[in-house]
Amino acid sequence: MKFIFCMLTMGLLSTPVVYAQTSADVSDDLDTQTSLGLANLDQIVSDRARSWRFTAGAGIASVPRYEGAAGNRVRVFPLLDASNGHFFIGTGRGIGYNFSDDRSFQYGLRLHRAHGRKQDDDPHLNGTGDIGKAAEAGIYANAHFSNLYFASGLSNSSHGAHLQLGGGYTILLAATDLVRFGPSLNWANKKYMQTYFGIDATQSAASLLPVYTAGSGIKDYAINVRWLHFYSGTWFSNAGYSFKRLAGGVRQSPLVQDSTLHSASLAFGYRF
Repeated sequence: MKFIFCMLTMGLLSTPVVYAQTSADVSDDLDTQTSLGLANLDQIVSDRARSWRFTAGAGIASVPRYEGAAGNRVRVFPLLDASNGHFFIGTGRGIGYNFSDDRSFQYGLRLHRAHGRKQDDDPHLNGTGDIGKAAEAGIYANAHFSNLYFASGLSNSSHGAHLQLGGGYTILLAATDLVRFGPSLNWANKKYMQTYFGIDATQSAASLLPVYTAGSGIKDYAINVRWLHFYSGTWFSNAGYSFKRLAGGVRQSPLVQDSTLHSASLAFGYRF
């Protein structure tokens, strides 16, 4: 029963801290499947591949004003998701397809949204211009072995490409409480780094910040903790905290005011 519960709750614990935020987009968590309740577990497991599952809810989060900002801001976000075991669509994970029938290993394709950034998100961005949102296509693979989990994803858009890796440990504290914690890191190519951390001559003239050319490499690494609690077979809450450090050349960007970033969220939802 413990193994089944961990498998079914695997998705909610990897839900992003907040969906559709600015460049502080918390994409460290890679598989954003929503979870199922504790009720009727045997039926849920047997019908997993052919029954649709829906989640509706909302949450609140404190996130950096942009990736590298000195301060945070509070955002409210929706939690909407639908899945039939293979096809999924939702505010957290976009649209995609899981090709696997094995509950301990999932892999597939997904279409999401690359985050944007507005120069009025923070006074330090004045003159750097806006970064528009863009469609982002990617592949993912996630594995779960008893209490251990691993998640990965590779995505590409007009803003550039980035690779996400994460893993950790899952602890079942009680019949209604599960905690997941572990590290993650993000690698990005030169185009992605330049989009979010570089400053060209035009931006430099408008913002009075020095020209900076970003290169490819590890963008950040983080420690993430999530706590999932079920109030009943259908109602749940999902709390999370992320401690992130920007890495390498990213810290040298004139846009980065603070290379240590903190994010926290609390969401409530209903599963049916």
